[in-house]
Formats: sequence, C-alpha cells, structure tokens
Amino acid sequence: MLDSDQVVVRVSPSEVQYLADSRWGDTLPHLVQAKLVQAFENSHRLGGVGQPGQGLAIDYQVVTDIRTFEVNASGPRTATVEMSAKILNDRNGTVKAQNVFRAVVPVTGTENRNFIAALNKAFAQVGSQIVDWSLKSM
Repeated sequence: MLDSDQVVVRVSPSEVQYLADSRWGDTLPHLVQAKLVQAFENSHRLGGVGQPGQGLAIDYQVVTDIRTFEVNASGPRTATVEMSAKILNDRNGTVKAQNVFRAVVPVTGTENRNFIAALNKAFAQVGSQIVDWSLKSM
C-alpha cells in the first residue's frame, strides 16, 4: 500500500482509500529516501552521504521502514507518519541502534493541498528526529 505514488487516506480503522487527483512525484519509499539523504547532507555533520548503489565506501547505513504515512479522515483529520530506523555498521553487519519515530499533525482544511501540507509537516518532523538521533548514536 505504501510502495506506490498514491496518497493514503484512512477512512476507518480497517479501510483506506487514495486521495483523489493527487499523487507523489515518485513512489513513497524513493521520495522518503531522497528527502532523508537531503536532510543528512543539510546537517553538514557528515563527511559523505549517499544512496544505495552509488558505490560509496561507507561506515554506517541508516535503514528505515515506513510504517505509517497517511491522513486519518475518521474523526478529527490528522496526518500521521511513523518510521522505524536502524543504524547498521556496514563493516561488521551489526545493528548499533534502533528506534521508532512518529509525528501526528492536524490537517487544517478539507482540500487535497491541506492533506499534503500536513503529511509534509509530519514527515519533516520525523525526518529531523531521525537525523538528530542518528548523529547522536554514531
């Protein structure tokens, strides 16, 4: 469900729909990965940051899993982003640290752009938490 370019809206605890006339610019996992790389680069605290397949010699990987990335439309509208992250020592394959990050942001308005803005804000919070935690844990 999350490995697509469609925006998920939860209409009940057991039912989801996709936001009409709205799509991400790529699949959600690719967008999240690109934005996290950008956030690590913007921290200016690492010697190099890259994505898998770029041929970099690396010390650590930050491996993430998107658990929730949706607007909840049952009750007060909120955007929820939840991701788990692991810091993997690339030299010996051990997990140095792991954590779960979550942000819930109210949706103000009923238009698609309001849903997207809330999701972007929730992801920005989670992304910032992941970068800060990762840098402290390495």
